[in-house]
Amino acid sequence: MFASMSRKELRSLSQSALAVCGVGLVVLGARGFMVDLRSAGRDGIDAATSIPAALNKKVELRAREQPLRVKPIPGLEDVVTEDQAFHALCACIPRWNPPKVAQLSHELRLWGPTASFADDSRSTPWSGAEAIRSLLSDKLCRERTSPNSGSYLLDSPFGIRVVIQRSADAVGTRGEAHHGQLLKVLAEVGSPLSTRVETESGRTGTIADILRDATMRFTLDGELEFMATALALWLSPERGWRDRFGVRHTFDDLVHKLLSQPYGKGACGGCHAPYALVNIVRCNEQYPILSTGSRGEVLEWLGRLSKLLERSERSAGGWDLSWPGTERSEIIFSDDVLERITVVGHHLEWIALAPSSVRPKDDVVQRAAIALTTDIKALPKVARQSWESLLPCSHAARALCLLRGRQPYALWNDRWEAAKTTAAAHHVGKEVSAIMP
Repeated sequence: MFASMSRKELRSLSQSALAVCGVGLVVLGARGFMVDLRSAGRDGIDAATSIPAALNKKVELRAREQPLRVKPIPGLEDVVTEDQAFHALCACIPRWNPPKVAQLSHELRLWGPTASFADDSRSTPWSGAEAIRSLLSDKLCRERTSPNSGSYLLDSPFGIRVVIQRSADAVGTRGEAHHGQLLKVLAEVGSPLSTRVETESGRTGTIADILRDATMRFTLDGELEFMATALALWLSPERGWRDRFGVRHTFDDLVHKLLSQPYGKGACGGCHAPYALVNIVRCNEQYPILSTGSRGEVLEWLGRLSKLLERSERSAGGWDLSWPGTERSEIIFSDDVLERITVVGHHLEWIALAPSSVRPKDDVVQRAAIALTTDIKALPKVARQSWESLLPCSHAARALCLLRGRQPYALWNDRWEAAKTTAAAHHVGKEVSAIMP
């Protein structure tokens, strides 16, 4: 009901809700202490964003100030070379100005908040810190992304709502493509929950307001893959949360819904579901957010998936959209090379994080990495100039770096800085030129 309401209706509803009930958010500090932000004022959790819950109860959300970090499991470093990872990174150097929102979020997710590019690295000036600022300010987002008249961050009765592309509030491409995508990216790059956010109206809040809005709107009937990862990284060690009606949801509920989906269903050839499940089960290693039975079901599902990937491997290595063993039911880019890059890159991302007992055999992963690099090199010049190629290539480059056990920007910077002072400069410059127009 609320998701379909206009901004004007939501603002009116927000005002009338103040006398009905409230919502609290408790942040788990980095050292385990708790801070109640319900009365933190305009720069914290503003009481004026109380929710119209169906039950006359206060809905409390407990979340982390620092999101959990899920690191690659060692053991796959030798299946990928630094040359392969570096070549993939060359296809993802920020160079489109102004960027689209989807491009900016993918760049941030790949390069991280401390990355910085200058003209001498064949990039437009870009930094992770400015990317975060642009994604968390509606004003800056309008100024710095591809021009159109749409808003990105809206006031909500539940906190701050991110506009979703193709929704009633969306104009052009200014919005997130999937519910929970921004929260997922912010968690993956380690942004603190107290980071400042500014909405279309000029109201200031924090990432906590975005998280609260997303949990209040949560439903098991929606797209779950992006929110699943975000919730695991932000809410652990909490096992559950309540929606705007006071209904409690748990990570057990969430994984059972994801496990009920057929292999291959969902965004990007169905590859986001295993990524979400791997993140949840890896967070469960740090805090028991799953029951023992649910954890076992996830691992069994991932093991079956890995066997399926071993059987559906292409002769050249890797996979295409037919990997689930069914007819192709989705067209992503209408380009076979980009679609293979999408599928292989996404699969290798979750494989890099998966427990060794439930991932495909090392030689299968190695052939997939080789096929992925070959496809990136095979991109036509026109495709390399398209910002759309950045999206699948960023997943591919991140996957290869994760497998290698390296942070993408650190790997890139090491190679680039060395190239400026050694005889390798000509070779590296030629390699970058081959990728970048």
